[in-house]
Amino acid sequence: MSKGLFGHIVLKGTIIAKTGMHIGASADTVEIGGIDTPVIKHPITFEPYIPGSSLKGKMRSLMEKIEVSKGVITYNRLVVKNNNIWQHVCSDSEHEMLISNHKTPGATNCDVCRLFGSTGENGNKNHPARILVRDAKLSNPNDLKLDALLIMEAKMENVLDRVHAAATPRTIERVPVGAKFNFEIVYRVEGEGCVTGIKNSDKTKVQTDVKNILLLLRAVEREGLGGNTSRGYGQVSFELTDFFYQKVKESGSTTQFPEENGVIFKGLEKVIEHVNDKEFKLQEL
Repeated sequence: MSKGLFGHIVLKGTIIAKTGMHIGASADTVEIGGIDTPVIKHPITFEPYIPGSSLKGKMRSLMEKIEVSKGVITYNRLVVKNNNIWQHVCSDSEHEMLISNHKTPGATNCDVCRLFGSTGENGNKNHPARILVRDAKLSNPNDLKLDALLIMEAKMENVLDRVHAAATPRTIERVPVGAKFNFEIVYRVEGEGCVTGIKNSDKTKVQTDVKNILLLLRAVEREGLGGNTSRGYGQVSFELTDFFYQKVKESGSTTQFPEENGVIFKGLEKVIEHVNDKEFKLQEL
């Protein structure tokens, strides 16, 4: 691919836990009366955090389902033959190609694969993700401590056999309500260059990708983050605090958003104004 790097759009903010949240880690030992499934914690500070892979995976899963429901993409690759499990993957190709009897537009022209990356069929023509999602660090540990001890929620549950009425108790560790995590999402602005900068066709893709990132954060709020969301776990909200563009060609110069007189990316005004009920205006690249 002959795509150049023009800069980065950076989104920073806070993830706030509205209900107990569980993003699991493996338990080395299980003691009687102890925690069966602990949350993932930093190996040095022992504070919980949200892995970037958890947030990115949730965003991709939601976007695939949304695009499938609109008929834009299909689940085009058979990954588990015995169970007939399919997934959506595009190879890195500009032209339409035929994979498993389903037409795909190629990763660069697919909103899902362009943003989140994809593995080409048989390991060929992979497409790197344009979105980078950092691990989200706990930002208010003192609010969750009692006498310097970090307080975590141990939620008792029962798995009930509805045929024999036998109950299997378990204890799930959760990050408590009110925990806040600093998140950062970086989007690589890529495309082919021209005299005036990035080509308009690639600029349109950037506009689409940024819009989708913001919409997906709202979708995660509605769905939840982590495990057991169908049972009330993982309700979160996102507060966007920084939204800026850094140009590579100007030694990392930063264009801060919002700007009073900036040229707005067409089509993003109504989406961006819903982020924290503020109107973030993206200046033209």
